[in-house]
Amino acid sequence: MRLSIIVANKYKFSRRYVKKAIKEGLIRVDNNIIYKDINTTSNNIEYIGNINVPKFDVNNYILKKTDKVIFLYKPPFIHSQRLKPSDDFTISDILDYFQEYRSISRLDYETDGIIAIVNKNYEINSLKKRYL
Repeated sequence: MRLSIIVANKYKFSRRYVKKAIKEGLIRVDNNIIYKDINTTSNNIEYIGNINVPKFDVNNYILKKTDKVIFLYKPPFIHSQRLKPSDDFTISDILDYFQEYRSISRLDYETDGIIAIVNKNYEINSLKKRYL
């Protein structure tokens, strides 16, 4: 698998950022700094740059929680997903608290609203997103 895909998934960074980080020598594979987006099967991959670890209270963002779905409030000017390690709090940080759930939607950076995350065992038959 491509190194950029593995790192993006592992650290929840955008692939665009990961490709830049690889060129800047911020990724190690088997303790060797890599400068190209290679194919690899190694499990020993690490990002050696700085990562911002935001502090937040997850309860401030939960609107409703059931066994099947959690509805989260996303304020404006917050990313749904981490794009780069220096990003402040993102909605994807909340998902770290709910490993058994997955996101089924996201909202634009400027938009506030509700984001649903569903239990990984729950099958979705229909999904609609509306802007007001």
